[in-house]
Amino acid sequence: MSGLPSGTVTLLFTDIEGSTRLLLRLGAAYPAALDEHRRLLFGAIQSAGGRVLDTQGDACFASFGRASEAVVAAAATQRALAAHRWPDGVRVRVRLGIHTGEPTVTATGYAGLDVHRAARICSAGHGGQVLMSSTSADLVGTTLSPDLSLTELGSYRFKDFSFAERVYQLNMAGLPTSFPPPRSLDVSHRLPTQYRTLIGRDRELADCRRLLLDPETRLLTLTGAGGSGKTRLAVALADGAQQAFEDGVCFVSLASVTDARQVPSSVAQALGVRDVLTQQPRDLVVDVLSGREQLLILDNFEQILDAATFVADVLAACPRVRVLATSREPLHLTGEREYSVAPLELPATSLHSARQIYELAAPRLFVERAVEAKRDFVATDADAEVIAEICRRLDGLPLAIELAAARIRFLSPSALLGRLGHSLAVLTGGPRDLPARQQTLRAAIAWSHDLLDERDRTVFRRASVFVDTWSLEAGEAICSLDDDPLATLDALSSLVDKSLLRREESADGDARLRMLATIREFARGQLEASGELASIQRRHADHYLSVAEEAAPHLAVDANQLAWIERLDAERTNVAIAFSWSQGDTDDAARVDIGLRLSAALWHYWAVRSNAAEAQTRIAAILALAAHGPASSARGQALHGASILARDLSDYDATERLLRESLASARALHEPQQIADVLNNLGWLAVLRGDSAGARALLHESLALFQRLGDVHWKAVVLTRLGYVAFMEGDVLQAQRMGAEGATVARVMGDPAVLSNALVYLGLAQQYGGDLEQSRRCYEECLTLARPLGDRHLIAMALNMLGQLAVTQKSLDEASRLLREAVLLAREVGNVRRLSFLLAAVATLANARGDAEFAVRLDAASQSAAQSVGTVRAQAARANSERMVAAARAHLGATAADAAHDAGRQLSVEQAVSAALTWLGEDASEAAVGDRWQRSPWTVFGWSTGGPLHSPGADATRPSRHGTGSLPVYGEGGTVPPR
Repeated sequence: MSGLPSGTVTLLFTDIEGSTRLLLRLGAAYPAALDEHRRLLFGAIQSAGGRVLDTQGDACFASFGRASEAVVAAAATQRALAAHRWPDGVRVRVRLGIHTGEPTVTATGYAGLDVHRAARICSAGHGGQVLMSSTSADLVGTTLSPDLSLTELGSYRFKDFSFAERVYQLNMAGLPTSFPPPRSLDVSHRLPTQYRTLIGRDRELADCRRLLLDPETRLLTLTGAGGSGKTRLAVALADGAQQAFEDGVCFVSLASVTDARQVPSSVAQALGVRDVLTQQPRDLVVDVLSGREQLLILDNFEQILDAATFVADVLAACPRVRVLATSREPLHLTGEREYSVAPLELPATSLHSARQIYELAAPRLFVERAVEAKRDFVATDADAEVIAEICRRLDGLPLAIELAAARIRFLSPSALLGRLGHSLAVLTGGPRDLPARQQTLRAAIAWSHDLLDERDRTVFRRASVFVDTWSLEAGEAICSLDDDPLATLDALSSLVDKSLLRREESADGDARLRMLATIREFARGQLEASGELASIQRRHADHYLSVAEEAAPHLAVDANQLAWIERLDAERTNVAIAFSWSQGDTDDAARVDIGLRLSAALWHYWAVRSNAAEAQTRIAAILALAAHGPASSARGQALHGASILARDLSDYDATERLLRESLASARALHEPQQIADVLNNLGWLAVLRGDSAGARALLHESLALFQRLGDVHWKAVVLTRLGYVAFMEGDVLQAQRMGAEGATVARVMGDPAVLSNALVYLGLAQQYGGDLEQSRRCYEECLTLARPLGDRHLIAMALNMLGQLAVTQKSLDEASRLLREAVLLAREVGNVRRLSFLLAAVATLANARGDAEFAVRLDAASQSAAQSVGTVRAQAARANSERMVAAARAHLGATAADAAHDAGRQLSVEQAVSAALTWLGEDASEAAVGDRWQRSPWTVFGWSTGGPLHSPGADATRPSRHGTGSLPVYGEGGTVPPR
C-alpha cells in the first residue's frame, strides 16, 4: 500500500455492535444495509481527509494525518448513522476507537502495537459510542468545536496489554452520551450490564450524584418500593461517578442472601478476595478496604437489615470508602443520607397527542417497552390518554409499567386498560402492614399473572422453586405439564415474552432463565397456595440429583473432567438448594437418601471447588444425614466423600474414622469398587501419617482389586502413590520407576487429573535423584494441567516444588513469588499438612537470603504444625531441612539458635503462616498480625487440630489447642457454621 504517511498517525477502527443479531433480523436485506453503512462511513472518513485502509466484514480500519480529522470523521459518522432511516425499523449501532501513535509502515499498511491499541479501544466501546486514547484526547482537547466535548472515563486494562489505558469518550450534541463502562479486564469497575436505557431519571441522577460526592456523605441509601427502579438508578449513578473513586466501584448483589451473617462473605467475593483461613470475612473485608478509595454498592439490603452493623464497621475502619445501598427501608445508621426513589413522573392532566407521551417519563417508558414487545407498535393521538391512565393505575412504578407494556403484543392499549382496571379493583386489599406502593406492585404482578392462561400460570409458579439461573432442560423437567410435555417449553418462552422470566446467555452460549426476586416472591406464594410446593421441591431435588449423578463418573478420573466441573459450576446454586432441602426432614427416608446420593456424587466436586469453611459445612451435613440413613451404597460413598474433605482439612482422625465406616459398609454390601477406593485412601492416609509399611500393604491390596476390576485410571493413581511410599523410604530409583509408570498410564488414558498428580510425584523423585531440569518440566506440566481444573491442593504442591527448585538454582525472587502463591492457596483450602511443608520451604528460602534467625524459627513452626495434625515429611525432604537448619544454627550460634527455635515452636499455625507471608512480601505488618491473632484465634474450621469430627452423639465441644476456650464440633448437638 503506497503513499501512507509515516511518523505520528491517528488510527480509527470501527465495527457494528450486534452485527449477527442484525443479520438474523434483516435476512436478505442485510447486505444492502451493510453497504449503506459503509457508504456513510467512508463518506465521513474521506470528507475529513482520512484514508480507508481495510475492511473486514462489518469492521473498518482508517488513518488520518491529524487527530482532529479523526474526531471530525467519527462525529460525522455517528450523526449520519443516527439520522439515516434503516430498513425494518432497525438501528445500525457502530462503535469507534481512536488512537494516535507511530505505527510501522509495511507493504500492506500499518503494523505494530499502536494498531492493536486502537483496535482494543474500539472493542471496548458500545454501539453509538466513540472512545479514544489519552494521546489522541490530548491532541484534540483544545480544538474541539462547540458541539463536541470529551469525558474522561478512567483507566482500563485491555487484553494483551500490561498497562492501563486512560480512555476518553467523545460527546456529540444531540446524540446519547450515557453508555455502560468500557469492556475491559478490570474487576473493580464492573457493574451489572444494563441492556435497557434508564428513562426519566435525569433529576434523580443529578440529585444523587450531588449527595454521593458530597465530602460529608459516607452512606447514601436509595429507598423505595420493590420495582421502583432502585437498582437500575444505583448502577447508572455508579457508572457516571466511578472515575471519582481511585479504586473504582464494587457492586454486591444481596438479592439471594437471607442471613445477615453471609453479607461479609458476599462482599469479599465481590471484591475478588479469596477465602482466607486466618481471618473472619468481616475482618478480611475491612483489611482489604482500609487502604482503598472505593464506592461499595450493596443492592437489595432490605432482607438482611441486621447486617447494618457490618456496614457501620466498614465505614468506621475505612475512611476513604463510601457505601451506596438500595433498600426498601433505611439502614438507620448514624450519618446515613436517605434518598427516596419516587415513581416516575405521571401526567397531571389529560394527554391529547402522541407527542405529549414523550414529554413525561412514565408514558415514555411504557411506549418504549411496548415497542420492544411489538416492533410495529405506534402510539397514536387516540392512545395518548389511555397510556397515561395505564401509568396512573400503576402508580408510575417502572417494573409494573414494564409488565403491562409486555402485554401490548396481544392487547391494544384500550383493551389493556380495561383488564387492568378490573384486576386492580379486585386486588386493592393487600396486607395493611405493607407500603401502599408495594401493594400496588403486588397487584400489578397479580394482574399480569391473571392474564396468563392456565398452562403459563402453572409453569410460572413452579419456576419459583429455582434460585439464580437455570437451564431450559431443568425448566422443562421441573415445571413440566403432565398432559403435554412439549407445552412446557412454549410456556417458558411465553413467560419470557411477558417479562415474568428473563433469558440470559451463559458463558458457553447456552440459554439460561432467571426470575426477578420480586416476581419470585409472588410466584412462590402462588406455589404454596396451590399445594404443589412439596412435590415441586422434590422434583427439583430429583432433577439436580440426576445432574450430579450424571457428572459423578467424570469428576475424579476422566479426560473431560474440567468440562464436567464447569457444568456443575453453572448449576451450583440450585444443587446447593437441593442438598439443603434434603436435610430438612430426617424422618423422610427418601429425602435423606437424596442427600446421601448427592453427597456421594458431588464429594469430588466439593473437594476441588470448596473453601475451608464450605468443606466443613459439607462434612457436618453428611454426618447428620448418615446418622439417620440406613445402610446403603450411597451412605457408604457419602461417608467416603466426607473423609476426603476432612483429609484435605488435615483432620486425619476424622478421616480414618469415616473411611473405616465406609469400608465396613462396602464390605457388607459386597462392593469391590468401593472397597478398592477406600483401601486406596486408607493407604494414602497412612502415607500422610508416615506409616510407609502400612501404606504399602493397603495400596497393594487396593491395586490388586483395581487390576481385577480392570480399572486402569485408579491403577495409575495407586502406582503413583506407591512410588511416593518408596520415596518416603529413601528409594529414589524405585520412586522414579513407579512414578513414571503411573504417569505413562495416565497419559495413555488422556486423564489430566491423574496425570497431573503423577507428574508432581515423579518430579519429586527426579528432583531428589539429581535431575533438576526433568523435575522442573514435570512440575510445570503438572501446573499447566492443574490450573484449569481448579485443584488448589495440587496447584499449591506444584508451586511449592517449583519454589524449592528455584531456591536450589539461586532464583530467589522467583522462589518468593511461587511460594507466596502456594501459601495463599494452601491457607485458603485449610490444608495444614501442605502449610507445614510450605513453612519449611520458606525457611529454606530465608536461609538462602541470609536470614538465618527467621529460617530456624519458621522451620521449628513447620515441625510444630506437622505434629499438630500427625503428618510426617519424607526422609529425604526432612534431611534437606535438617542440613539447612544446621547451617543456620552454626551461623547464629547456639544461644540465638535455641531462642529462635523455641520462638518458632510457640507459634500457632496461623501465626506462622502470617509471619511467612509478611516475610514474603504480603501487605501486613508484624504488629497487625499479632493483634489479629489476639483478637481472632483460629476458629475458621470450628475445631482444634486434634480431631474435631465426632461421631453422632459425641459431646458438642472439646478444648482447643490454640486457646483456653472450647470450639464447636460436629455431630448431634454440634454447631454447623454459616457458609
